Amino acid sequence: MKKIIWFRTDRLGDFIINSHLIKAMSEKSEDIYTIVVCSPINKELIKEYEFIDEVIIYDKSLSLIKKVGLVLQILSNKYEISIAIDGKSISYLCSALIRSKNKIGILYKKRIKILNFIKFTKYKPLIFKKLSQILLFHSTVEISSKDSLEHEEHLPTICIESLNKFNLGISSSSKYIFPFKEEYDSKIKTFLDDVRFNDYLLFHLDDKWNDIKNFSIESVNFFKNIQISTNKKIILTSFNYDSEYLNFLKDSNEIIKFSKNYQISYPINKNIILIENSSLFEFERLIYYSQISISCHSGFLVQVSGANHSNVIDIINENDSTWIDCWVPKNTNYDRIFKTKKNKKIPINELSEQLIKKIV
Repeated sequence: MKKIIWFRTDRLGDFIINSHLIKAMSEKSEDIYTIVVCSPINKELIKEYEFIDEVIIYDKSLSLIKKVGLVLQILSNKYEISIAIDGKSISYLCSALIRSKNKIGILYKKRIKILNFIKFTKYKPLIFKKLSQILLFHSTVEISSKDSLEHEEHLPTICIESLNKFNLGISSSSKYIFPFKEEYDSKIKTFLDDVRFNDYLLFHLDDKWNDIKNFSIESVNFFKNIQISTNKKIILTSFNYDSEYLNFLKDSNEIIKFSKNYQISYPINKNIILIENSSLFEFERLIYYSQISISCHSGFLVQVSGANHSNVIDIINENDSTWIDCWVPKNTNYDRIFKTKKNKKIPINELSEQLIKKIV
């Protein structure tokens, strides 16, 4: 049995960008056993992939003794390939000690200036590229850190290129993989039929909406204006999040709030509904059936569009454009508008006008 171990101890969207690679590698031959070391955040998703044989959960809040035990568990095996592309300390540590024929890992480059004229490139984790290659990896994936980035370096494509020698048949336009669950698909389709929301916009809400000028007090009017101007119904989603603007939305008579059970106990006569804390798989279906999904760069929403080909509009800071370009799926219909330009916040009415133009 050839064991392959992947380290993805980060977020949901970060795992999805490598899902097609993991599947292709897992199905390369019948004697491959695939292990993924993940975080508590993405464990529920990763457990649903049929091509993953074992999941090891690393929680950075564990006691030192439990962390040592987990590392020893990982190191107790011999591996055909180890792939550490999450840039986390646990992955670097295991890569240094693991017994593997092929060790592949990510290095982050940061350009340093000393006294304004001495320049050199520092590599995470071991400062020098050669040192990392000698002590950690046989081959490396390189990407610039956010504060050193000068142009787009598309990490999913770079990862694909680093694994070309395994002939996986994956390109930058290949579809990402997300587990399809019939029960959730049926539940969401039934709900959408019941509320007559078969042509709707989805807005995912989180803390990044607070960056929008006057959004808290204008949030209700913002969504009402978009709904009326586009003549589209609107679904708002949020997860375990509480804020002033969200409370305004919950208290508004213009918006109907649903819990995650999607039960309908009264006639639906509103054009905007709010759904809180749906399951991850229900959320993906809501994104899938939307005409356009919009967020202030929800990593999961953007990356899952690479699996279900959803239409996405990202609301971001202009200064973050190049960094976000490094992660956007190449196989989806992605667009964006800016909530800040030259470090100045765009007025909310101007922002809504831009968004309406994109939608219609």
